Amino acid sequence: MTVKSENIQISVIIPVYNTEAHLNACLDGVLSQNIPNLEVICVDDGSTDRSLEVLREYAARDPRVVVLTQKNSFAGVARNHGLEVAKGEYVAFLDSDDQFLPGALEGLYAQAKEHDLDVIKAGFSYVEPGGEPYTTLYSTLSCIGKGQAKRVMRFTDLPLRLLQVPDVPWNGMYRRAFLEQNHIHFNNLRCINDHSFWIACLIHAQRLMVTHTPVACYRVEQSTSLVGRKAAHFHCQLESYAIVREMVKDLPDKLRRAVMRNELNGMFGWYERLRPQAPDVEGLDRQVAEFLKQLDEEEVGVKFLRSFSYSGSYFSLRYGQPAPKRPNPLVRAVSCWRDHGWTYTWEKLRSKGEQTWVR
Repeated sequence: MTVKSENIQISVIIPVYNTEAHLNACLDGVLSQNIPNLEVICVDDGSTDRSLEVLREYAARDPRVVVLTQKNSFAGVARNHGLEVAKGEYVAFLDSDDQFLPGALEGLYAQAKEHDLDVIKAGFSYVEPGGEPYTTLYSTLSCIGKGQAKRVMRFTDLPLRLLQVPDVPWNGMYRRAFLEQNHIHFNNLRCINDHSFWIACLIHAQRLMVTHTPVACYRVEQSTSLVGRKAAHFHCQLESYAIVREMVKDLPDKLRRAVMRNELNGMFGWYERLRPQAPDVEGLDRQVAEFLKQLDEEEVGVKFLRSFSYSGSYFSLRYGQPAPKRPNPLVRAVSCWRDHGWTYTWEKLRSKGEQTWVR
């Protein structure tokens, strides 16, 4: 099979690092997609197992597979390396231990072309360690609501809901020209190197769509090893916060504040999840406390800090004292309604409860 570079519809970029055990399933799933003109760019990130050998075997028998190599620089740099050589009209990403579901790329590409989209995001399924694939579904409907699925929109139409859409790159497809024109790329952090990519897509996309159809199967890592590793590199969370803050500095105040509140919520969510298993709890606390002492509270609003889900941790780490008494749930519901409208407030009450409200 020969693919002419000027006719490539989709470039799939796969960063690869020591995933020999899952690489055949990953590549077979991509190459079986019903896309006539497809290129699969595999970037080996300094693997020490047989991953690179497996990639070269696939490239030798299928001209759609392109193999690039680099020293170990982590997934963000590997994805950027792939973007530099990609020729497809649209770009998709996949991690090398995950799989695309049958028909995933065909479905995303058809909708992207029909609606002239810059970005389309979708649902996914996932498999726990030792479990069967395709069994558990994550639907984006829980983020944006049924009435917003398959609607062409911009970030300003539904900012609070769109910020809840998973920031992973492999449950979507992106117009390559859109990424190039807006200089959108991945950061080079060891962890959380894809979050700023999604925020940049939200900010710049003129035609964005979210669909609930699952397109990929995500392999969940063993929780203990994952938590320990992320705790050891929690500084990436703080650096990601700074990257996003710089990205949104010129947005209108209300939109900028919504993004930064989401960032702070996300950071504290990970902090409280990781802390019980952190290898150095005192070091983690000091790291977060130092960050908070330099935080401009006006970025998110003092009122928000007194009432958001992690206000207890915030005031304890920054000021060494308990958080001010939070308003009762009814007062918070009324305040949320005034700030964000009834639809948003009702969705929070029904799906996640008052503890997750963004004020």
